[in-house]
Amino acid sequence: ILINTLRVWQRQPTSVYCVQMDTTEYQEARKVLMSMMPSPDKYSFVSNDLVSGLVKRDFKWLFAFSPELIEELGDALLPTTLVPLTFAEGMALKFCHTEIDGSGITTEHRKAMESLSKKLEKEISNASARSQYNRAFIKLSFMSPKDIAIRLSNPVVQQNFRTRIEKFTQTPESKVLLRRVITSPPTNQQERELSILLYRTWLDSLYASLSVTNAKEAISSLCRSSRCFEELNEALMIPQHPELFRTCVVVRPWITIRAGFEFRVFVSRGKITCAGQYEPVYYPEVWEKRDWVREKIKELVEERVIPKVGHRLPSLVVDVVMDERETFFVCEINPFATSTSGSMFKWDTDKVAMMIGPETWRFPGPEEEKVQELPNEWKKWVLEELEEEGISATRAVVILTLVVAIGAAYYYMTSEKKQ
Repeated sequence: ILINTLRVWQRQPTSVYCVQMDTTEYQEARKVLMSMMPSPDKYSFVSNDLVSGLVKRDFKWLFAFSPELIEELGDALLPTTLVPLTFAEGMALKFCHTEIDGSGITTEHRKAMESLSKKLEKEISNASARSQYNRAFIKLSFMSPKDIAIRLSNPVVQQNFRTRIEKFTQTPESKVLLRRVITSPPTNQQERELSILLYRTWLDSLYASLSVTNAKEAISSLCRSSRCFEELNEALMIPQHPELFRTCVVVRPWITIRAGFEFRVFVSRGKITCAGQYEPVYYPEVWEKRDWVREKIKELVEERVIPKVGHRLPSLVVDVVMDERETFFVCEINPFATSTSGSMFKWDTDKVAMMIGPETWRFPGPEEEKVQELPNEWKKWVLEELEEEGISATRAVVILTLVVAIGAAYYYMTSEKKQ
């Protein structure tokens, strides 16, 4: 990963970058990065074509959740529990991704899943008890199953989205307006604001669907996720050497992260170089509080992260979130490499600032507010929901009319008999 990162940086033709990349400071930063690369010597027993993959994996593991990292960061890290997977459990999860209907599952796979289920049930129960929502969040060492949330077939997301949409479609006029912003670009401020609200509501619905309450839900998420399958596939790249396998399920109490209050901080040689909002989306509250946010994040990273892990991870990328109580926590630690998204920065154009500074912060402002559109399949789903709701309302009116008519007829008939 590091070699590819440095190759990308060296391909840039801009003269000012070339000058800065020749400076002693830049070369020193590059040297620090290269010193973090694990040695391939310990893999002399495997074929050469597999060594680079193993070294890449070892480099990523420097930043993965581990008992050491959890102890180092202490309460600066979101509460985190690790459930180590055995080789058999990893194989079973990988198999269940390819055979999601359960056909062909072996006795060995079933036993491994039962073992994993028992371990997860205990830790998810403990984590849920620490959450005000009585729910938990799970992921593998590197990947979360967030890709399953965006799928239209996910009933949990559908219900979350449906419930949230109902809050701002209480009147026929509001439903007409919603149809308009879905089917055509906004033409005024009201339509623009509703379009932005709709997109953020959809994101909130995706996020809320990632919580679990038991081991069955957790295993289902892991098995259906292509992201988690990718991690398992990498961890199991040499099945004939099960001793090389290592991956954990990360379990956390479920918390609500304030919309927009997710940030990515780049640290090179023990100093913050670049930082900013994780999403390139304008959030008025974040923009108004950006100076306060900057100070809080600097305090967290410079006083509670770098001094604790800087001796072994001098260059890294720190993800920070703010919860409902306005407390900032470290969410994840990532490699300082192009495999980690630059968020508000770009590896090809901001490489010098990311490597040596000067310290740069970026928050999308009002002038950068863009109308983010729902994916087309979700637009169609919302329109179908509105149509179904309209049909239901029409049916209700028809039924009510029939009931009234039948009641009136009955009253007329009984009155005739009395006469």
